[in-house]
Amino acid sequence: MDIYLDVLLLLNSYVNYFLLRGAAKLMHRALKSTRCILAAVIGSLFSLSILLPEMNLAVLLLFKLCSAWVMVRIAFGKLTRLREPLCFLLVSCGFGGGMLALILLLNPAGMAMHNGSLYIEFSPLMLVVCTILAYAVTCLIRRILDKNGRSTGRYKVLIRANRHVVSLDGLSDTGNSLVDSFSGRAVIVCGKNQLTKLTGCDGAESSDALFTGMTRSLRGVRLIPYSTVSSGGVMPIFRPDEVVILEESTRQRKQVDALIGVGEADTKAIFNPKLLL
Repeated sequence: MDIYLDVLLLLNSYVNYFLLRGAAKLMHRALKSTRCILAAVIGSLFSLSILLPEMNLAVLLLFKLCSAWVMVRIAFGKLTRLREPLCFLLVSCGFGGGMLALILLLNPAGMAMHNGSLYIEFSPLMLVVCTILAYAVTCLIRRILDKNGRSTGRYKVLIRANRHVVSLDGLSDTGNSLVDSFSGRAVIVCGKNQLTKLTGCDGAESSDALFTGMTRSLRGVRLIPYSTVSSGGVMPIFRPDEVVILEESTRQRKQVDALIGVGEADTKAIFNPKLLL
């Protein structure tokens, strides 16, 4: 069959983008869109191996490991552990297995896999449907893993926004199941007096004044409903530039993809332990 390079590169860029997004979702890891797009495009160049003579298993495995490391390194930056590459490989293996099953069951025309590279003469509708299904499976796996989240220890939560950084004592608590229904991101709840450096607002201000002030200095500010055993209401949240959870005894750091909620009480930064998985 004829293989068109523009279709090959576009398809693999698209697939790589969502494989990286899926890996980030499983790890609760923040991922910048620009880095993800760059990694996906560069990773698509490895798909040109479909034009090469068939590789033996050892060479193909080494080739795939190198391509995965390059993409993950570009997407996530400096890697201190093997967690990111292994998670990306896990997501990629799941996708590869799904494609192999599709080939064996349907034997579709205009579809080929060679040297671990995929080529499909695709329609936009098929891509959208496959993307939705793959994302749904990823969310399901993440939800199953989150149910088993347990963590103990002493933590620091570092929050960066508008070139300012605050360091708060962290508390891992399964009771904080607050998530933003719009983005699906977990919310770390902090006391408003602890965040004055970021919000630019005095903790003594009213809730309305606090929210108005936050909208002027922070991005992604909105109100979400919350409830506790004794009360409920709405809580302002914002999207920080970076959130890092530091485990004090092991000094392990994890950058997490989370939003910050501004609560009334001067409490520790309360986060769900699923963010550490």
